[in-house]
Amino acid sequence: MKEKNTEVGVEVGPSWIDEKLGTAYKNYGALRLAERIRQTISDRARAWEMLEYLAQMDKLNNYIMNAEIGIEADLTKKKNLSLRVTLDDSYNNDPAAGRLKNDLKLITSIAYKF
Repeated sequence: MKEKNTEVGVEVGPSWIDEKLGTAYKNYGALRLAERIRQTISDRARAWEMLEYLAQMDKLNNYIMNAEIGIEADLTKKKNLSLRVTLDDSYNNDPAAGRLKNDLKLITSIAYKF
C-alpha cells in the first residue's frame, strides 16, 4: 500500500534459517511474517519501523523476532548526505548456551547517497 506520505508493506511466506549456536549448527524451514511502515515527515525527513517474525515450521515455539525503528534527516539541500538514528532489536527465544535472548542496538550514522 502506498499513499502520498506513507508506505505499508506486509510479507508472508517460507524462509530458510541457518544458525550457528556456539559450536552447534542448526538449519530449518521457517514461516516468515513481516511488516514495514515508512512515513515521510517532511521534504527532508523520514521515519520507519519494521517487525519480522520467523518461526520454525515444525516447532513453532522456536522463533526469532527482529524489530527496527528509525529516523533519517537530510543534512544537505542535494539530499545526498543524511543523519540516521536506528534502534534495532533481535530476539531469539532459543539462543546458544550462555547467551542472552535479546540483542538491542542503538545505531547513529551518517549516510552518503551516490
